[in-house]
Amino acid sequence: MGPYFIDQPKEVLLRYITPDLFELIHRDRVCTSTTHEICRLDFAPLWGNQDPAGTSVSFKTGPSGDTVVGHMRIGSQSTQLVYSLVQTRAGWRINDITYDNGWTLRKILGAP
Repeated sequence: MGPYFIDQPKEVLLRYITPDLFELIHRDRVCTSTTHEICRLDFAPLWGNQDPAGTSVSFKTGPSGDTVVGHMRIGSQSTQLVYSLVQTRAGWRINDITYDNGWTLRKILGAP
């Protein structure tokens, strides 16, 4: 498997996420690279788990026009992620992800 999504170059990430979310992820990646330790992210945020291999995924439109609900299943374990989208000049982009436990990607990354 190639690099994880969050380790892709900026121009690739900005096709899917907002510039603000990119900056939060980038800050975490720099921390990890500098300290050689896990900083804030110890999982694949788009998948909501540590190993997306073998995960089956289904998506549906969320309750509002600016959300998408993802259902992830690995074996007997299932989780739901809610992707919050915003309209940018470049099109719709992910601005946050809410996980089953109530945490959001932006909170995990230290956003106010």
